[in-house]
Amino acid sequence: MGLPSVKIGGTVRDAKRATLRVNLKLGERASAEALIDSLDGLWRPAVGNLFEALDGADVVWTGSVDSIVETSFTEGAPTGRRYSVAAVSWEQRLDKRLTYDSATGTIPCYTRNYTFTANPATDYLTAPGHGRSNGDMVRLKTSEGGTLPWGTPPLAANTDYWVRDVSGGTFKLALTLGGAAIDITDAGDGIHKLITYRAGEIAADLLTNYAGSEGITPADIDLGAVVDKAIFDCASVAEALSELATLSNYVWWIDNDKGLHFVARTVNAAPFDLASIGGNNRHLSVRTTREEVFNDGLMRVNWSQFPVTEERFAGDGATRNWILAHRAAQISYIRVNEHTEQFVFTANPATDLLTAAGHTAVNGQKVRVKTTGTLPAPLTALTDYYARDVSGDDLKLAYIPGGNAINITTAGTGTHTLIVTQSGDWYEQTFGEDGVEADKDFYWALGETGIRQDNSREVLAATASLAVGYHPLGSNIVSCEDGAAITARAGAEGGSGRYTRCFDRTDTGEGQIQAYDRAQALIAIYKLNARQTAYETDMLIEALAKNLRPGQLQGIVNSYFNITGGWLIDEVQIEDVGGQWLKFTVKALDGTYLGGWLEFFRDLARGRAGVITLTGNVGTGGSGGSSGAGGYGGYYANHLLTAPTTEIEPPPEALSPLEGERLTICLLQDGTGGRLITWSAHFRGASIEILPDAGTLSTFQFIARADAKWYPAGMPVTGVIVT
Repeated sequence: MGLPSVKIGGTVRDAKRATLRVNLKLGERASAEALIDSLDGLWRPAVGNLFEALDGADVVWTGSVDSIVETSFTEGAPTGRRYSVAAVSWEQRLDKRLTYDSATGTIPCYTRNYTFTANPATDYLTAPGHGRSNGDMVRLKTSEGGTLPWGTPPLAANTDYWVRDVSGGTFKLALTLGGAAIDITDAGDGIHKLITYRAGEIAADLLTNYAGSEGITPADIDLGAVVDKAIFDCASVAEALSELATLSNYVWWIDNDKGLHFVARTVNAAPFDLASIGGNNRHLSVRTTREEVFNDGLMRVNWSQFPVTEERFAGDGATRNWILAHRAAQISYIRVNEHTEQFVFTANPATDLLTAAGHTAVNGQKVRVKTTGTLPAPLTALTDYYARDVSGDDLKLAYIPGGNAINITTAGTGTHTLIVTQSGDWYEQTFGEDGVEADKDFYWALGETGIRQDNSREVLAATASLAVGYHPLGSNIVSCEDGAAITARAGAEGGSGRYTRCFDRTDTGEGQIQAYDRAQALIAIYKLNARQTAYETDMLIEALAKNLRPGQLQGIVNSYFNITGGWLIDEVQIEDVGGQWLKFTVKALDGTYLGGWLEFFRDLARGRAGVITLTGNVGTGGSGGSSGAGGYGGYYANHLLTAPTTEIEPPPEALSPLEGERLTICLLQDGTGGRLITWSAHFRGASIEILPDAGTLSTFQFIARADAKWYPAGMPVTGVIVT
């Protein structure tokens, strides 16, 4: 260990005593500051100079001078200078480089997917030109409305698979690296895609093509997560790397030699551990607090991740107001299965013909008439008639389908309208907010249950039906709680023991299961009182102290404080102590209650979503990737429904599940269709019905709670809700 000093622009300068500080905190840019004197005023630092914090000859930290405040020693003859120098870490260079190619006027879009087919007879998938090798990790997806090839277990989106048995354009898949090939039993339907891009490949390309000439080189870039698509619209390269790291559950940093590291969190171990009598630390303290505690999480997810709730109402020829079962947060559609078209007509008493230019009525079709004056006799308003003798713009009317033509005795007065009713299909209706918008077919109001038809529209006949598709108020909230933690806290503190927090995930693209899993992961961290340890060290008692960095995992064992296990370094502050040595003050967070930080990070990394869209000048607002279920993961049960009614049971191995375990139930209607189901006592809250049509597949996902029962994990993946 030597004396502290600072090297700026290649020149070693002595900092004023106790003025050199380097601040490093998890998730933030590192910074440094120092006061430096130039007695003759000849030496002058410059913004952009290399800044090196030294302990003797050892380089402790490097960065770039970001700002300088220059002050003279005297007012009369200002020769000497004092410089207050602030520096930032090398990551700042990537903050300033944007993902935009000015030469071509384009932004980067990374996607490398290949269309594939599956052969159940051989278990091979064929994707011409895929370029994968044995042991490569991939993911799968299929087109909207399609189903991935069926296997044991079923192939699923958002699940990592490993390639094996590659032969040209064909290959098999395994659930683990080097594992057994998945047995493909059905080819699925739709257009299937093999997803092959890896986050590390994208990170390397960003560094080369969007941060060139910055002097930053790849040092250790791992492959990371499989990425379906990544679009970076004028975002900074640093933001893009952060999104990719979040997606992969990686960390990234630039070392003192300007080398980029993009690696798993579990790789980033601290250079040394602490022991009760190790002698490499002093002033150890442990702080315990409940200020961040929560054990009940609410995740607000984008409406697009939830199926629409549909309610249907029958017309009666008079009603214009209907009441929904739930308060509406958003209307997706309003449809009727009878649609009216209106045409001006004239009547000829001599021939009994009505003439309506461009009308769409056909023989036998139901019509009505109205007028601004007096209708041709004997016609009356709001009466059903039926078209006959249709020829071009001309037609006659009958009282019943196929009946005799009505004898028209007068032409009437005013403007007459022929109302033609089209039925059989669902017709989209216009709708708007009641009291705000006008000239719509129907109206609704946020937080209300009422649906109102405009008085100027044709009232729904008794043969017509109204379908309203909407999202109930609050139905985009995914809730998750830890019942045991709530009970324990209630016993210790009194009251309910419930600490609730709500998180807005509407802009992340997370689905219901991903949001639930994120809530579970967060509750696992914050359900107990947090513990933070702090200690000091220096290079005299620990030579490797200079290598301490936030994000590292450090083992700390101290029997006097009753602490043990892995701790996540959150903050490192480096200070000059009287110009004699550098003191390292470290703060770390306890991971013991999670079963260790390594296990927590592995769990959090499973099933990351694979789509990134990042726009410049917009804060990322947290993780850009989604922690989640990783496809269907867990237990599986497939049922072909052939009986009129089938009771659905979990598979035998899932009858006594542990809290947090998952179950996927796939129900296939046979060629007859219309089969019904009931749910056994192992399920709770499972009142969602299945698709009734022949050959349709309904897929449900459940999660086990503390009572060892299966609960729906949000809305069904496919299926319908009937109210």
